[in-house]
Amino acid sequence: MKTHENRTLNDMMWLKIILILAAFFIQFVTIAIIFNPSSDEYIKMRIANFLIKIIIIITTCVFTKYIDKRNLSFLGIKFEKNRSIKLFGIGCIIVLCQLTIIDTITYFLKFVEKGYFNFSFKILFMGIGIFAIHTIFTGISEEMLFRGYILGNLLTRYSEFKGVIISSILFTVIHVSSQQTIIDYLDIFLMGIILAELFLISGSLYLPIGVHFISDFIQEEIFRVIAVNENPYAVIKFNITNDVLINGSTIGSKIEILFVISEIIILMFIYNYNKKFNIANMSKP
Repeated sequence: MKTHENRTLNDMMWLKIILILAAFFIQFVTIAIIFNPSSDEYIKMRIANFLIKIIIIITTCVFTKYIDKRNLSFLGIKFEKNRSIKLFGIGCIIVLCQLTIIDTITYFLKFVEKGYFNFSFKILFMGIGIFAIHTIFTGISEEMLFRGYILGNLLTRYSEFKGVIISSILFTVIHVSSQQTIIDYLDIFLMGIILAELFLISGSLYLPIGVHFISDFIQEEIFRVIAVNENPYAVIKFNITNDVLINGSTIGSKIEILFVISEIIILMFIYNYNKKFNIANMSKP
């Protein structure tokens, strides 16, 4: 009897995850059809993307409150002024350190072919102002969905290891693109694990949101590869090697292999941190 109940609960958990991911894809396709932005309509693309992020946040909250019958604190979004701001800041600092090291190596190994500043008050307003808001909502929506809701539900049935791996695989799947290669997916998968572990260590989404936000913001709004996924409002543009073994693909704004190496190092630090402080699997509220 107990086994049957556990199997039913497990099936319901997966049904909810499948439903919320299906809702995500339906919203994405619907917004894309309504706006129908072409690759050269950058502002239109960003507006459509922003709406998708808002809808994801609302959908995740609705699923948590009305389908799961849980308090929204289950998602790890409870705001505790000093602690939440501190965690967000730490997340930003982690990525800034990572990107600084990667950029330095990229420069000295001469992977950058040429670059230039693309600066004006319009770019300052759009790229660093308006799009910063869009980027932070990207971090909030994806962290609420994948770390807060999906990982949270997985941890009610599986071990921390299984929950982190499964949620990271799902996180990778929704970032699938025909222009990417295996090294791109490895980068995304490892980042998914890092974000999940940071969530479990802190018990709050504000740490992974900080990491997610500053990573996207620096790479999409500050730096951009010339003529690839063109962002006319990027502050610094440059060309890099097209070697797939080094860069992963021609759509990234960084050297992907360096990202993979740095992410493995970060995971080693996290593992040692967990081992040193004997951090147990965290139970969801």
